[in-house]
Amino acid sequence: MEHIYDFYRPAPDSDVERAKHSQAYLNAGLAEQNLNAEYPVFQCWLADKNLGTEVDDAMGLAIPQTKYLLNGAYLRVKNITAGYTLPVKWVRKAGLSKVRVYVSGDNICEWSALKKYFDPEAITDSSQNGYVYPFNRQYSFGVNIVF
Repeated sequence: MEHIYDFYRPAPDSDVERAKHSQAYLNAGLAEQNLNAEYPVFQCWLADKNLGTEVDDAMGLAIPQTKYLLNGAYLRVKNITAGYTLPVKWVRKAGLSKVRVYVSGDNICEWSALKKYFDPEAITDSSQNGYVYPFNRQYSFGVNIVF
């Protein structure tokens, strides 16, 4: 239950304010300053204010914070192909000129903190808001034979 008390408090309460609180409130630390809070300040009237003045900014809602920003860095393997051309002496025995075997893959893997929520390449498109179909993984293999 203590976690719900982790809300923003810009400054400790004055002695006059502390006198108005119960001992349980004081023991929970709710009269103390809490600048590194998990949740914003509990004050419903802030949404109705202009929030453009220094007084309003000190109250909590207009204070910049990075708690809920997600890291947009990612690494994606878009395409990888591996192939092997068989030696000519092997191929000539079969009456062929050239034989190449290959395997290819598209969108093999991705490392991203956003992957759980969004496709990192789609979040720049404001019309989609990051909600797009993910890239399909595709695998292929083949043999090129030259007679």
